[in-house]
Amino acid sequence: FPQGARHALELAAALGQNPILADWMAVCDAAGVETTYDVIDALVREGLIRRRPQGWSFCHALFREAVEATARDEGRAAKWHSLCADHCLRLFGLSAENAERHAEHLLQANRVEEALPQLLNAAESYARTGDFDRGKEMFARYDAALARLDRDTATERIRADLHRVRNGLFETRVEDLEPLLARAE
Repeated sequence: FPQGARHALELAAALGQNPILADWMAVCDAAGVETTYDVIDALVREGLIRRRPQGWSFCHALFREAVEATARDEGRAAKWHSLCADHCLRLFGLSAENAERHAEHLLQANRVEEALPQLLNAAESYARTGDFDRGKEMFARYDAALARLDRDTATERIRADLHRVRNGLFETRVEDLEPLLARAE
């Protein structure tokens, strides 16, 4: 495939296993990458993707992962994910329903500080709907994101613990954490 087609495919892989055609076209446009149905047709013929009503899907997760690895190895993955994060924000705003997806793109784009509130938003959203395992997973990802920062993160750690307590995902009382948070701020 020519370079433009490879970049378009990398952007699709950044969007996920089942990219929606309108999303793919929007991020390609933002990247200055031409989209063409010839690429989609060729990938369908090769059995690498299949058409869906709103877009298409990668037939093999390994193929998508290989495309993502190429983008990462050649230094384009962070830029692609940054464009995807900006697209998510334009499309959905800072909604709880979009928080996990938005945070993932921000993390992949190395925009860790921006991802932190979205990870908390996602954790709280899962906790509100009773999906405590996913809520705990989002808090774990929040903790991992904090570890990537090259600064003191004590305030954010305390704030996250306070959120855990408020959402029933931590074994302590809110009253025990509030004075700590007040001192940290």
